[in-house]
Amino acid sequence: MAPRLQGLLKADGDLAIALWGAGDLARLKLSPLSGPVRYGPNLAEGTDGGLFVAQSAPALLVRRGVGRISPARRPAHWDDTAYGRAQIETRGAVRRLDLAWGSLAVIDHGGEGAVIAAGAAAAELAKAMSLSPQTIEAEARAYAASCDALSTADPVLRSLVVHGLHAARSSVRHAADGTFAGLAAGLAYSAPARTYFRDGYWTLQALLPLAPEVVEAQIDLLATGVRSDGEAPSGVIVSGPAQSAAWEALRRRRKDVGRDNARPNEWWSDHFDSPLFFILAVDDLVRAAGRPEVAERHWETITTIFRRYRSFAVSGGGLPLKPRHDRDWADNVYRSGAVAYDIGLWIG
Repeated sequence: MAPRLQGLLKADGDLAIALWGAGDLARLKLSPLSGPVRYGPNLAEGTDGGLFVAQSAPALLVRRGVGRISPARRPAHWDDTAYGRAQIETRGAVRRLDLAWGSLAVIDHGGEGAVIAAGAAAAELAKAMSLSPQTIEAEARAYAASCDALSTADPVLRSLVVHGLHAARSSVRHAADGTFAGLAAGLAYSAPARTYFRDGYWTLQALLPLAPEVVEAQIDLLATGVRSDGEAPSGVIVSGPAQSAAWEALRRRRKDVGRDNARPNEWWSDHFDSPLFFILAVDDLVRAAGRPEVAERHWETITTIFRRYRSFAVSGGGLPLKPRHDRDWADNVYRSGAVAYDIGLWIG
């Protein structure tokens, strides 16, 4: 998980690659790493090779052989757009895959390994392809070291901190131009790319002392998803134009999809807990970073949310009563009334 690139490497050498906001690109077959294998944030090293993920562009270095490239048939499982055939060509040391929604290239650097680069457009791909194996490995090792905040602790605690910080820091996503594009909830959220009120709230706890500017950007982004009556969806969609158009076409065509996602930029509309997480996030940032201007900027939204939950509390003796639906943390579980989880957020 990096600002643009995300993927999954299996022990047998199967590597799936996706791009934030664009979707799945390809599966590649690598020579499996020989053990013992050492894993760290965005890197894996065996006795005869390794994988290292860059930070400055969507690229990774594989110090093993890269075999078959299998293009993704579509950006996401739900996308039924009739895309044309993928184009694959080899020119010298470069194998290139072009899809309607993005491109991928494998550059053979001989004994230094292979660079796998991706991009939603030509400029982004070119930047990723320009990274040298040495640069990519250096960026990967520097990133892993930056997550090692308790290097003198016992191995279990040290590992918990390393991977906890990695989970938070690697969730910070960028658009192709390098601007902030939300906090990702995990690997499976690249198409349509979306960022969540709830998942983002728990993720930003680790980012408050490290990157308060990212927390502020997340709050500003989520604010665009709060409606004028204080309602908010589970997440805000931040995909690029192509994926946003495909998702919007599906949302309008499929009644079941449109029912849960009522408006173009919303992922699972009207979540009962989302607006409360928004206020708590603002408060946490003000307390941790001393940025009252963020609260001032969003004060009208905050008061609107407050009034909305006061209306839910009219018959609840001061406690907001949740309508009977499945839209809060307990996804797909129908519950209503004085739900302890939601009341806890209200009290907070």
